[in-house]
Amino acid sequence: MRPTLPTVAAAGCALSQLAPVTEPGMIARGTRFRRVLVVVTLGAALIGLALPAAAAQRAQLQLRLPAAVAVGQPITATMTILGAAGIAGYESQLLFDRSRLRVTSLVESGGLRRTWGRDATRLGPVETPSGITFGAYSCPVDCIDRSGARRTAGASGTLELVTIQLVAVTPGPVEIRLGTTRFVDTAGRPVTVAVPRTDRVTVKVGRSGRTGTAPTARWALGTGASRSVPGTLDVTRDGAVTAMDTATVVLGWLQSRESGDPCRLGRDVAADVNRDGCIDIGDVQAVAGAYGLSSSTRAALVPAGSSLSGEAITGAAKTERSGTAPMNTAVASSMTFVVDATDDADDANYGDGLCATAAGACTLRAAIVEANWHAGPDRIEFAIPGTGVKAIKLSSALPIIHDETGPVTIDGYSQPGASPNTDQLVSNAQIRIEIVGPGEASEFSAFRIVSPGNTIRGLALYKLWRKIWISGGAATSNVLEGNFVGTDAAGTYLTSRRIDSAYGAIELDDGASGNRVGGTALADRNVISGNPGEGIHLRSKNNNNRFVNNIIGLDPQGTKRLQNWIHGIDFNFGSSYNVLGGVEPGERNVVSGNIRSGVEVSHG
Repeated sequence: MRPTLPTVAAAGCALSQLAPVTEPGMIARGTRFRRVLVVVTLGAALIGLALPAAAAQRAQLQLRLPAAVAVGQPITATMTILGAAGIAGYESQLLFDRSRLRVTSLVESGGLRRTWGRDATRLGPVETPSGITFGAYSCPVDCIDRSGARRTAGASGTLELVTIQLVAVTPGPVEIRLGTTRFVDTAGRPVTVAVPRTDRVTVKVGRSGRTGTAPTARWALGTGASRSVPGTLDVTRDGAVTAMDTATVVLGWLQSRESGDPCRLGRDVAADVNRDGCIDIGDVQAVAGAYGLSSSTRAALVPAGSSLSGEAITGAAKTERSGTAPMNTAVASSMTFVVDATDDADDANYGDGLCATAAGACTLRAAIVEANWHAGPDRIEFAIPGTGVKAIKLSSALPIIHDETGPVTIDGYSQPGASPNTDQLVSNAQIRIEIVGPGEASEFSAFRIVSPGNTIRGLALYKLWRKIWISGGAATSNVLEGNFVGTDAAGTYLTSRRIDSAYGAIELDDGASGNRVGGTALADRNVISGNPGEGIHLRSKNNNNRFVNNIIGLDPQGTKRLQNWIHGIDFNFGSSYNVLGGVEPGERNVVSGNIRSGVEVSHG
């Protein structure tokens, strides 16, 4: 039986400012500025107070910032834990006036794997109206394919967490505040960071100017203790704890921070695996820490410290998929589900192999459910009765596509009357299936993908906060082709507002790599226009993705502006080796008419 650790309690501790360290001066506008390093140390109780005094240890969270810089010079903030014991994950915030400071890069100071002593993955970052939120989680085996010897212990000693570089755009003092911060052990149990008497540092920028006041934290996190029956660590309910489960919880973590409240769960309640009412690092780490466990041991799928009399796994686990390794899809049978209704009703009986609502219809939502449950590759086609365009109106996000036993292909061109583009320069595609949301402020996405090899083609997606979200290191080799992303089947719809939190209509983050948007064939051309944020947005270490043969910011005929309200395409936070366009026929993109940049590369 796994031993139960004592309750972790916070220790009151004052914030202390150590003696400044002088560094070489720098010249700006004829004035010599002396750079001084301010070291802010926060106390944290990392071992429960119930332990014997001789065993008790204390750790300090150290935030390093310069005392003064010149306008336009970087402000480098470094976070380090001194004397850590058993740390496996964390999340934190830096809060500041975003009209005065801009984030230019975020990097793990010592490399995540070296820092944690086992495989680890960045969490976020998410830029919010009040600053930036970030973190990391670690895994006992490889965070994607679960290979390697298990490393069950968390990290100890000195941990270099993160280095964030900011740039001040105007002179004057700026406050930088440490926001909501949490550390957890390997099972996701919280280690409380003491609340300091002073939680902010002022950095002098230039010689004079107004003070940029840091905002207060906009949210608090849950207690880490269940308020109801516990959830299951097998979030996807496929019989094993894998990267698909972690990626599903990470999606909830990201979206809840983008929407400004990690405790406003909506339909993402499954991501709150410890059922404390919020989605936080504790939920992410609880799942990541259980990699390789299967439903053969029921206790393995319940969060540490929970009663085994809590929530059971709904329905029978897919026996074809139990175990710790993805199935060889070469021997798995394929299935085709045919959508024949425009309503948004759910599947009546998950995993029975039939796409059928209670009314007996096959909806897109029900088809995705059954594709996820079926072991092997799947196709979702359309045969909705009647002529003309058929609109599927969503009331909430569709189920996350997470089947790692075989890819899912959703083919809108299978609907009678639909046909892909054949024009050399523009798009004459005849889209007959629309996926329509209740409006861009709805804060939900149509498609969310965390598994490899899926294809979405021949759809028009609009009136949605985000259209297609590909997330996680396992989300590779996905293809988006022949779609209208942001506008309707006629190519005329344009949203009337900008929404910064929407980021990209097509969003790639959390290490999603090796995916393709568009393609060299005429039929592959996407129109990505009319969106409230960017057309395409890459956020965190998304590498080797390819973007070719797309129209971004214009209508399908290329004759009218149909702008994306921020950039056409935006590469951020360590996304590398991505290919945009090319010199060969069929590779060139048209990027025009967007409100800000056509293409932006930023944030390190």
